[in-house]
Amino acid sequence: MCGIIGIFNHPHAFKQTKKALALLRSRGRDGVGASNFDTVVQGKIVSRLPALSGDSCVGHMLHAVVSRVLQPLKKSKGVLVVNGEIYNWKKLSKKYRFSVKNDAEMLLHFIDRFGMGRIDQLDGVYALAYWDRSSNGETVTLARDLLGEKPLWYVHEQGHFAFASEKKILEKLGYEHISELHPRQILVYDVTEDSIRYLLRDFFTCLPEHPDNYSMILKTTERLLAKAIDKRVPQKKLGLLFSGGLDSTYLAHYLHKKKIPFTC
Repeated sequence: MCGIIGIFNHPHAFKQTKKALALLRSRGRDGVGASNFDTVVQGKIVSRLPALSGDSCVGHMLHAVVSRVLQPLKKSKGVLVVNGEIYNWKKLSKKYRFSVKNDAEMLLHFIDRFGMGRIDQLDGVYALAYWDRSSNGETVTLARDLLGEKPLWYVHEQGHFAFASEKKILEKLGYEHISELHPRQILVYDVTEDSIRYLLRDFFTCLPEHPDNYSMILKTTERLLAKAIDKRVPQKKLGLLFSGGLDSTYLAHYLHKKKIPFTC
């Protein structure tokens, strides 16, 4: 769980970003960073971040899951902040020959190369903002995983645009007309024109119904469930929140059967 924030077309963009990062501290204690696009500053404590100029800024609070790579991340084309976990990042890195340390770095390379055109190749949960400056103009793109596992809120009022992981952060910054980004939409904010457009994403369907018999469906479900668990298990000892209900009991049984060390 990380925290992301962005303020655009605001005379006190860095000051607001810094205030938001302090409020987002509970979402990540492994590092903090901010960027005005040209410069990225990073550190351990929000109050010690060097000041950034400009009327736009993004920030990130890190809770490291895969390696400790501080954000925002920047390449030649854009700046990325993301809260999430991409389960197939190693597979995509190998496929496209990215040299990266973790899923966030892979995501930056991925969007730099393909934009949002291949985002459905991502297997994971995420809320991201990609800030792009090119000969075609300056835009900020917001996107979430299709089921909306990771939260993302935004506001566009009085010539300003802002986004954050939590609605209350934007409220404490003084914004009022705050909306949650629909996970089946990609939001594109044109920084120069101060305008928003939305791109619709395809959603999956459960139809048609499977013609297989009950025994076959049971085996398929077990295989898919095992695959879903395996990709989420970290490469070190983990804690399982055990309620004693069906879900957590099955998870405990599966981890024990696979000899994966864990503590309930």
